This record gives sequence, C-alpha cells and structure tokens, in this order.
Amino acid sequence: MQAAGIIAEYNPLHNGHVHHLEKTRKITGCDYVMVVMSGDYVQRGEPAVANKYTRTKWALESGADIVFELPAVCALSSAERFALGGVSVLAGTGVLNYLCFGSEEPDILLLTKAAQILADETPAFKRAMQEQLTLGKSYPRARFDAFDALGAPHFLLDALRSPNSIL
Repeated sequence: MQAAGIIAEYNPLHNGHVHHLEKTRKITGCDYVMVVMSGDYVQRGEPAVANKYTRTKWALESGADIVFELPAVCALSSAERFALGGVSVLAGTGVLNYLCFGSEEPDILLLTKAAQILADETPAFKRAMQEQLTLGKSYPRARFDAFDALGAPHFLLDALRSPNSIL
C-alpha cells in the first residue's frame, strides 16, 4: 500500500486544489491520498467559509480518500507550526510514503535551501527579528524584513513572499 499526504485548508476548495489531488495520485502512483485539513477556523484565525464537515465532503468528492482534522493549536499557528502539525498527523498514521504540496516556486532545491536557512536562526537573525517585531510588524513581515536587512539571497526573499512556499 502506498499513501500520499496533503496538508490543506480548502477554504474553499477550488479547481487548483482538485488538480493538486489528481496530480498527487498520478505522480506518486499511490493507492490512497490522505488530507490533513484545518477545522472550523483557518490559519489566519478567521472562521472557514464552510464548516469542517462540508469542506471534508468536498475533499472526499474531489479525490481524497480520508481527511484528518489538524488540531486547532496547529491550524491557528505560524506557517511552520501549521506545517509541522500537518506532517505530524500524517506521519502518525504510520502509512505515509509521500508528502505532496503545491508551491509557486517550482525548484525543489531552492525550497530546500530556503528551508535550511529558515531552520537555522542565527543570533544576528534573532536580533534583527526582535528589532522588526518591536516596530509592530506582523511575524511574516518582520521575518522578511529581518532577512532582507541581513542580505539574504534573493531566492529566499522570493520564497518568503509566497504563502505556499513558506509552508
């Protein structure tokens, strides 16, 4: 048995999401597609456009085989914690073979390099980040500006501009 996992909100589910579900099955050749989806509240803290049961039905009708709810503490957190929560739920099934995601950045090597930089918060970055946050900026804006101030490579800054890339 081969299973692929997707972390999503489907708020609302649209043709791009359906395409993603279809491509996941086609590219991986998996037998099952598992989705971890936020519940009634989505990442930005707002209520979802439809309740979790309706959105689950949409996902199942569009090609998902099973939908798990992302715990609210993860769904309402930063992109990193949102993603970590979703990966943890999928890994916890014990049957995950593939993790599939959509991104505006098609180069997986650039995404990997960006992830490595983001995972290693240097003391200089932490100081720059604190400075940006004290200016009243949102976390994503402060992080972007901190990396920009430290001369981060353009591919990282481009990735930070895109919500799907940072997830």
